[in-house]
Amino acid sequence: MSDLVVGLGEVGEPLCRFLGAEGHDLRQPTPYTGQIDTLHIAMPYGPRFVEQVHQYQTAWAPSLTIVHSTVPVGTTRKIPNAVHSPINGRHGSILESLRWLPKWIGGPLAAEAQRRLEPARFTCVTTPLAETTEAL
Repeated sequence: MSDLVVGLGEVGEPLCRFLGAEGHDLRQPTPYTGQIDTLHIAMPYGPRFVEQVHQYQTAWAPSLTIVHSTVPVGTTRKIPNAVHSPINGRHGSILESLRWLPKWIGGPLAAEAQRRLEPARFTCVTTPLAETTEAL
């Protein structure tokens, strides 16, 4: 399976390294042309967030999208085949935090996301509602 992380900032870059994934930098976009199974969203929330995620889903047709961004409660529900999984940790040491803090995953496809994240050695905790993890 191939993973693509969209947004290589303070959250996306360590996530990309931890997963051993390809990355798409929003500041210097270069078109990624490979096949994507899991799309990881690590870009800041804004007024066009859902629309932008839909555009990335259309471009790469992933079977699962994992939103790692901090978003308002109810956002992930507007994105098809998506779960929410917030990044826990201290700014400046996100990579280290990914190694030892549990990765919460919320949404109807949380078990599928867990199966995809565990090979990267995440310790996952799932919940059926994305609203639960969005509120974290």
